[in-house]
Amino acid sequence: MDEADTMAIERAAIVAALTMLKDTAVRQTEARLQADVISQLLSGNPHTPALEDKANRLGLDLMQPQRVLLLRPPIGTLPSLRLANKLKPVLRKVTSKFIIQTRGQNMILILSDGLDAKRLGQSLLNVLPGIKIGIGNTAPTLINLSQSYREAKEALEIGLLLNDGQDVHCFEDLGFLHWLYQFPPQAKLSNRYMDGIQVLAAEEKAARAELLRTLEVFLDYGANAAETARAMNIHRNTLTYRLKQIETYTQLSLNDPKTRVNLHVAVKALRLKGGRMKAEG
Repeated sequence: MDEADTMAIERAAIVAALTMLKDTAVRQTEARLQADVISQLLSGNPHTPALEDKANRLGLDLMQPQRVLLLRPPIGTLPSLRLANKLKPVLRKVTSKFIIQTRGQNMILILSDGLDAKRLGQSLLNVLPGIKIGIGNTAPTLINLSQSYREAKEALEIGLLLNDGQDVHCFEDLGFLHWLYQFPPQAKLSNRYMDGIQVLAAEEKAARAELLRTLEVFLDYGANAAETARAMNIHRNTLTYRLKQIETYTQLSLNDPKTRVNLHVAVKALRLKGGRMKAEG
């Protein structure tokens, strides 16, 4: 190899290095711009010409309907650009207009409306098993995106607190759980059904905690004993014995439909109350 070849190789290496640096700088600039726009949108700040200009540079239309998905990585995994890049191929199959950014311990995904968010959530789970997803309602415009973000955050938090085995949680499906989550903790305390649940939840009584879980599954399955026993992998006789113990401790009859409804609400209120108290404490 002569001197000319060596110089050509060196020049090529320098050009390649400069190109890589330029590409990295472009990606970093775009990431900072996305983070800035998302921060302003989620803060609920009013629409400004500067915000509109930044959004346009990202290909976003502030006046188009959008919705927020909040993704919590599996336990032991921190949100990162690498994880976000892992999900992008799935997203590009359904839309070219999306933003995905890390935010605290979550990843935030902003999508144009019109997509089946639940189905997309399941597709993301196939790529990254173990993630938990909260989905907010559609915001009529990007300016209203902060509401969709709060809804996605609440849906995700409720799903994590209930730990019901589901991975995708939609705000629109929460129903009365949304009300329970918003109630101040003290509003849930003076209630005969809540008192009965508190008896089962006594931390120093592990056996009673098992009864509480049995009651919750029993009520989740609509008081269907066969399905409950199957879900808990216990014998029907064991379930019958536990249900009788529950009635003894709570002094309530599980044969009464109204009692079952109230106990079901009380169990969920206990789960959510504990989580809110930890979050607020």
